[in-house]
Amino acid sequence: MLVRPDDRILEIGPGSSDSLGYLAERLRDGRVVGVDRSPTAIARAAKRHAVHIDSGRVRLVQAGLEQLHKKQLLDEIGRTRRDSTSSSPSI
Repeated sequence: MLVRPDDRILEIGPGSSDSLGYLAERLRDGRVVGVDRSPTAIARAAKRHAVHIDSGRVRLVQAGLEQLHKKQLLDEIGRTRRDSTSSSPSI
């Protein structure tokens, strides 16, 4: 997968796999938003990818697809890292 440094990426169902880290390592100003319905998967991913989360390149959202609101999700993906201080737990 070609990932450009400024890409904004949505990954649905990443679990705690290496995919979030793989994508985040290729970003400079972009970000990856990982959405998973499993609280356990989100907790594991948060631990595994803490460095990328702290850098602002990864944001995790615990929600099922039926809970996602298209406009809010697109807004989240489009935010810059300095705008990522949203405390909203779900989108």
